[in-house]
Amino acid sequence: MPQPKNLDPASIKEFYGAELRRRREEAGLSQSGLGDLVFCSGVYIGYLEMAGRNP
Repeated sequence: MPQPKNLDPASIKEFYGAELRRRREEAGLSQSGLGDLVFCSGVYIGYLEMAGRNP
């Protein structure tokens, strides 16, 4: 699994992604685990965390 890129939350997408990652990790969830809870894939969660997709 690739290392998550470090984001400087200069944009709202980057801030959202960083906050999502922080809260997910705080809850002890994997990207796939969170995806299962919110009915999307873990890959999609990864895109959100990397600011590659709009939330």
